[in-house]
Amino acid sequence: MLIDTVDGIPVITDDRVDRTARAERDEADRHPFGSAEKQAFCCG
Repeated sequence: MLIDTVDGIPVITDDRVDRTARAERDEADRHPFGSAEKQAFCCG
């Protein structure tokens, strides 16, 4: 999110999704995008 203020434009990020199920996401990211292995993690 960007907020334009008189002091400038601060950037506020929310990384909660990135920290969710980190081990599972790392395992899925080992596989190429679109591969059957990656799809198994995504869509069961």
